[in-house]
Amino acid sequence: MHRRLEHCKWLMSSQSVLTPTLRFPAAICRPRANAEFGFPIVRRDISPDPVNARSCGIGFPQGLTWCTVEFLSALFGVEMLGQSRDHGVQALALGGAGLMLAVLAWRHMRRREQPLLALDVLAIRTFSACLCGGSIFRIAISTLPFLLPLMFQLAFGLSALDSGVLVLAVFAGNLAMKPFTTRVMERWGFRPVLLINGLLGVLAIAACALLDERMSWALVLFILFVDGLSRSMQFTAFNTLGFADVPNAQMSDASSLFSMFFQLSMAMGVATGALLLRLSMSIHGHAEQAQTVDFQLTFLCVAVIAAIALLDNLRLPPKAGESVLQRAWQGRASPGADGLPAKGRPSR
Repeated sequence: MHRRLEHCKWLMSSQSVLTPTLRFPAAICRPRANAEFGFPIVRRDISPDPVNARSCGIGFPQGLTWCTVEFLSALFGVEMLGQSRDHGVQALALGGAGLMLAVLAWRHMRRREQPLLALDVLAIRTFSACLCGGSIFRIAISTLPFLLPLMFQLAFGLSALDSGVLVLAVFAGNLAMKPFTTRVMERWGFRPVLLINGLLGVLAIAACALLDERMSWALVLFILFVDGLSRSMQFTAFNTLGFADVPNAQMSDASSLFSMFFQLSMAMGVATGALLLRLSMSIHGHAEQAQTVDFQLTFLCVAVIAAIALLDNLRLPPKAGESVLQRAWQGRASPGADGLPAKGRPSR
C-alpha cells in the first residue's frame, strides 16, 4: 500500500516539473496568491504584457530528462532501502546516480539562458531558506500520517477505525490553528515564529516516541493535536514567507520551483519513514513485524530531521517579511465597508 502511495506522490512531483515546460507567458503563470484563510501576504496582479512575457520552451530538453531521472533515482533508491537489506547495493547505486544527475542538472540549468527551472531565484534569502529548510521539515512531518496508523494497528493492535480516529487529532490541530496564524505572524514576525514553533514541532514529534499501548487515549489525542497545531503554523509560515520578497518578474520561476520541491518532499517523507522504520527493526532484531520500540526509535530519528530544518531558519534576517506583514495589517486596518476606523499596528 505504501508503495502505491509513494508512486502516486511521485507522479504529482513530476507534474510540477513538467508544468513549466509548456509554452505559456510568464505573466499567465504568476499566482495571485493569498495565504490561507484570506491572509493577503503576497498579491501579484496578472499583467498581460507580451513584451516582457518569457516563454519556457516546449518539448523534452536535456534538463528535463536529468531532473526526471534524478527524482526517480532518489525516490526509488530510498524506497528500496526501506524494503529490504537485500537491495542495498542497488539502492545505493540508484542514489549515487541520482546525486550525479542532480549535479549535472544544476550545472546545465545554471548555464542556460532560459532553463527548465530558473535557479537565480535562490539568491533571495527568504525564498531559499523556506525552500531548503521547509522541504526538510516537510519530509519529517510527512512521515507521521504514514507511521502513526502503522503503529496503532501493528504495534498497538487497534482496529483501522480506532487508528483513524486517533490520527484525526493531527488534522483537527491543523484546522484549529488556521484562524490564529495571521495574528501570530503579525504579532511576532516570521523568524521568531519559525524558530519557536519549529522547536515545538520537534518536541511534538519526539513526544510521539512516548506513545505506547498502555497510554490513555486522551493523552495520545492531546499529543497528536499539539503536533497538528505546530505543523499547521509552520507550513503556513513557510508557504507565506517564501514568496514575500520575490519580485513580480521571478514569481513564475519561484512558484514552479517551490511547487516541485513541495511535492517531492511530501513523497520523500513516506519513503524516509519506511526506511527509518526498517532500520529500527534491524537494530532491534524484529525481522517479521515492527514493534512499539521500533516506532519509538523511528520517531526520534524523524525529530532529528525536523531539528536540522531549523538550522536553515537561522539564516533569515530578523525583519524577514516585515514589509509584507505591514501591508497586510494596513489593508485590514484601513476603513472598509463596515466603516470601522483604522487602528494602530500592534507592537512587537
